[in-house]
Amino acid sequence: MKVDRISLLNTHQLNPLVKAYVEKDENLSPFVKSFVNADSLSASVLDKALHMASRQILHKRLLVQNEEITLSEKSKASIDSLLSVNTFTITTGHQLCLFTGPMYFVVKILSAIKLAEQLKEQHANFNFVPVYWMASEDHDFEEINHAFVDGHKIEWQTEQKGAVGSFKLEDVDDSVIQFASALGSNANAIEIAELVRKSYTKPTLADATRYLVNEMFGQYGVVIIDGNDSVLKRQFGSYIKDELTLQKSFRAIDKTTRQLEDLGYKTQINSREINLFYLEPGSRKRIEKLNDEEWKLVDGNKIWKEKELLEEVDLHPEHFSPNVAMRPLFQEVILPNIAYIGGPGEIAYWLQLKASFDTYGVDFPLLILRDSVLILSKKKQLRLEKLGLKTSDLFMPKNELVKKIVGSESVSLDKEKEELKKLFESIGAKAKLADATLEATALAELQKQLQGMDNLEKRFLKALKTKDDTRLQQLDKLLEEVTPSGGLNERRDNYFQYRAEYGEQLINTLLDSLDPLACELKILSE
Repeated sequence: MKVDRISLLNTHQLNPLVKAYVEKDENLSPFVKSFVNADSLSASVLDKALHMASRQILHKRLLVQNEEITLSEKSKASIDSLLSVNTFTITTGHQLCLFTGPMYFVVKILSAIKLAEQLKEQHANFNFVPVYWMASEDHDFEEINHAFVDGHKIEWQTEQKGAVGSFKLEDVDDSVIQFASALGSNANAIEIAELVRKSYTKPTLADATRYLVNEMFGQYGVVIIDGNDSVLKRQFGSYIKDELTLQKSFRAIDKTTRQLEDLGYKTQINSREINLFYLEPGSRKRIEKLNDEEWKLVDGNKIWKEKELLEEVDLHPEHFSPNVAMRPLFQEVILPNIAYIGGPGEIAYWLQLKASFDTYGVDFPLLILRDSVLILSKKKQLRLEKLGLKTSDLFMPKNELVKKIVGSESVSLDKEKEELKKLFESIGAKAKLADATLEATALAELQKQLQGMDNLEKRFLKALKTKDDTRLQQLDKLLEEVTPSGGLNERRDNYFQYRAEYGEQLINTLLDSLDPLACELKILSE
């Protein structure tokens, strides 16, 4: 497939904060370890270390977590390499989306793989392991219970509540059947349907996601980790206790949030005084401090004294679940991580977190904006060409696109306006000689004439739009398919939709096209 590249800065897809980060705005220096480039990555490799005992615990837990799946030799080697102080991780995380959800789920993991490969080429004496962090404790089921194939939404309905990773899959069969049907009946679609069916025969959504991701990415040595693990959380126990009793993260994040807002940026998350949930079967509820001596769940059905609460952290650390402000800290405590790869929303909230990391004395990772991908089928490419457009034109403002489609240059009065201005300059000069007060009258008349010409242009353009209504409808349809709701189709379309069309080689095509440090949109077409 052909690959066109457009800077993400030219796609109008980045929020102002992330745009400033990509542009390496020095005002953001306090909120990052350093801006990302080859040199900062190399420096991070040299100054990152994790105690050997922690590596041993991590190694054992990864083997336990993945014992029910068949790991590739490369993934086994990745896990074993974590015992070495010369091994570091490149991490990305994502929710447990049904059938992998939107395509950028796949792009994020491939970005981690590609960066790990690039770093290995530059630092032969070190190992770099791509890690997928499963957000199994997330409880926003509505965000992950669906997938789109060719605009058709396949949805899983269930009455289950709580951390989605523990959801049982007894009632997902209809969704699996619908998904397989939406993919079609060619050989690729049949192969995908069988892979998905096998994945979703597993006991829980976490198990299904682990199996599916391993089947898709095991050949590249990806390591899958689930933070919802009592042993790993015991490693994080002292931080949980500090969060409960001292609320360190709230003060640090709140200060950073105000600093970013003072710079004119809209922030992504609001830190709470306690950034922890309490996990029970079927529920994930916030913990709040009731008074100086007691803590409670938001619904008030559980209340602790301080000694009781801290004892529960020691005995059952798995009951405590970090929220979006605390989970990154947990990740960096248990992994020898040098870089986190995330989308624009993730990078925005990570920029609020460095002061919290500093407060806890935990090394902050380098932040890398993931690659973005747009796949244009041959049919869509032909429609684009018939409209006289290039792929880069898709990211022009809509009104500029319309003008390009209808040929508004032919009715532009810009030349006439310039001639009119020159004429009135001459008139104004003569008016001033006759009476100085008449110059203002001449200028007012000019503005009146220019406004009239603007109105004429609008009427000309409206007539052209009416004349070319069919082509504009084609444009609207194409934009909705390629950039739905003004975003990229990677945020809606499921990866397997394209895998069914292009076959198994698509994943290697995507991997070859990526460059996580380039901050580009990759447009793939035939």
